[in-house]
Amino acid sequence: MVYRNERREQLTKECENISDNLLRCFLKNEYGENKPIDIAKMAVSFFNLNIEYGKLSSDCSVCGVISDNNMSIEQEMNNYGRVRFTIAHECAHFVINKTLINQKDHICFDYGAKELLADIIASCLLMPKYLVDYSVEYSNLSLPITVYDNNMVKGYDYKNTKTASQLLKVSLSAFINRLKDLGQTKNGNTEIGKLIPVIA
Repeated sequence: MVYRNERREQLTKECENISDNLLRCFLKNEYGENKPIDIAKMAVSFFNLNIEYGKLSSDCSVCGVISDNNMSIEQEMNNYGRVRFTIAHECAHFVINKTLINQKDHICFDYGAKELLADIIASCLLMPKYLVDYSVEYSNLSLPITVYDNNMVKGYDYKNTKTASQLLKVSLSAFINRLKDLGQTKNGNTEIGKLIPVIA
């Protein structure tokens, strides 16, 4: 478990650098501004990808697919934050396929490793550290937040984390995972957590 956590930390640092360089090239003089990343615009104008929306699977289990320069996104996703994360995730696959896998070293990634990398890069693209810091300050979120089982946060942590995630137009779960990667969470006692009311 310790090895997995250390590996995740190392991957996050590497993905932070990759994503930061991409965002600086895409945003140029707008880098550092306190507004959500327009990930669809980045996909189309920066990565030169075509985005199409359609039915990808009968049970909506497939959210997105990328092949060459064509990205397909499930049209029946009803969560805007999830749609944005899916676009970022597919952009990350594009980056991984075009750069990391085609390096001279011929690095070999299995399916799970590619998915983990794509999730981390997507998270860094949508929530660069400067935007996370801004959203935390704006929402009066006190860090580190206490996270219980299944990414639950309770009390005022819930209210303020929800505000911060909405500011960046990401899901609450994606925002909490980003805080975890940044080392800004602590594990809550499950039994005590049951006694703390959730503020909706």
